[in-house]
Amino acid sequence: MRRRLSSVGPFIVVRAGGSVRTVQLLPKLRWWRRPWFRRSKIFGLSTKSLQRPRRRLGSTLPQPRDGGADLISALPDDLLLLVLARLRCASTAVRTSVLGRRWRALWTCLPLLTFRDVGFRELEPALAQVSVPSPALSLDIHVPDTAPTGPCVTSLLRAAARLSPEELVFNLPLGVENLSTAAELPCFQRATSIELGALFLFIEAPPSDCPFPMLTTLVLSGITVHALTALVPRCPRLRVLRFATRRPSQWNWGERDIRVHSASLQELVLESEASLRYIEVATPKLNQLTMSTVSCVDFSLSVLAPKAEKVSWRCDYGLDGVHTGFGLWRLDMLSLTTTEAERRQPPLLRIDARKANSYYPVSLGSFRMAQAVETHLQMQLGVGLSVLDLELHVTPSDHVYGAFVLCVLAINQIHSATRRLKVALLEPKFKRLQWCHDDCPCEPTDWRNQTIPLTELEEVEIDGFKGYEHEFELLELVFRCAPMLKKVTVKPSRQDEPSKQEIYDMFNANPSVECCLEGLAA
Repeated sequence: MRRRLSSVGPFIVVRAGGSVRTVQLLPKLRWWRRPWFRRSKIFGLSTKSLQRPRRRLGSTLPQPRDGGADLISALPDDLLLLVLARLRCASTAVRTSVLGRRWRALWTCLPLLTFRDVGFRELEPALAQVSVPSPALSLDIHVPDTAPTGPCVTSLLRAAARLSPEELVFNLPLGVENLSTAAELPCFQRATSIELGALFLFIEAPPSDCPFPMLTTLVLSGITVHALTALVPRCPRLRVLRFATRRPSQWNWGERDIRVHSASLQELVLESEASLRYIEVATPKLNQLTMSTVSCVDFSLSVLAPKAEKVSWRCDYGLDGVHTGFGLWRLDMLSLTTTEAERRQPPLLRIDARKANSYYPVSLGSFRMAQAVETHLQMQLGVGLSVLDLELHVTPSDHVYGAFVLCVLAINQIHSATRRLKVALLEPKFKRLQWCHDDCPCEPTDWRNQTIPLTELEEVEIDGFKGYEHEFELLELVFRCAPMLKKVTVKPSRQDEPSKQEIYDMFNANPSVECCLEGLAA
């Protein structure tokens, strides 16, 4: 006979087949009226909702009689554990121990133990009460507003490892009290998923004889690189790896090199707010790669993922005192994104730049910019990089940006692979009077007379066109250097509307190319 609970309170309704029976909870003790019960919360509900219900007129629900046995404690353990599991909080489940002796140790048999509002000093004694490990135990520990020391964190992790959980979530929002102390990560033999999160936590590398044979998912947030480099080789079944750092101060001591070598890894997510020096990824079975990093002076990259088709890569420049530029132009961001295979679109390479206040030497700046771009295009991925869509998001501040565009197009892996070019001209957030004079370093070379073979270029779009003379000269250069050009789209600026007649005259001078102005065929 299958039974299920329809309500929770001092009275419980048990439906058995087609009949309904009401069972009273400890009616002789009348525990719902006592002061100690009014000051507590049981089953996650307030004591007001647990008062004796009044019989309404016309109600067909039978009322319990005075006296009787404690029938709820006679229910099977599986049914009682189901009630406690719905609480989703270990501290609340412990409070049910006041109902009787049978309830005292019942919470220790829950398959999921979640500690949210338990003090740090009370966590280890609470875990010690769980004597027999559950076949499929999951631990979720969230330390409240406390910053313990590294040895205390080590002791708590060892207490959790004694239970051999299959899933472990450990969150330390405030980090440790003393940043110079380190914590040790014990071995979790049966764990299939481990998630460690902290404001900052320095974890020492586990010993070489401490494997994680069943681990398939590893999430590290605010953990040092030492733990990442040491843990991955000890996880032969690892499938998903997510690693994130939250602030640059986490790198006061520690390596700035990330090395991920795994023969089983299929998904990799790396997010760093601090500058990295070297990234090395060698994962032959990797399908999805997501990275967000900050470049430093001698940044280098090596990615070997021949099966990775879902790629999202972002690298920021200049956030850590390191600047890469060309003349008066500064490189802000570089990203590479691939689309789904069904859409059959090439990867998208996006470069963000803006007019800077300092001047970069032309020869050194062009070399460093080309080196930065080619470093990212040398990744060995499952999707080819021989054909690209290029987007240049430039904040010119009314300066000549043609030299910068030509500097990017002159890179070997750019001019021979670009199929679609989009130049988006953005307005600065804070406008200042920055006049562009005849000797302005915004155009350090004679770019108007250059010729770059854009053999694969088919589409060009310029968004924010103001109709300056140098902008028409850039369009003329594109018409001249792209023999396979099929379509050109010009979107005028909303603030400074250019002369449409001059745009139409340029379009009429190139009748073999489909030219559009604001989406209207010219």
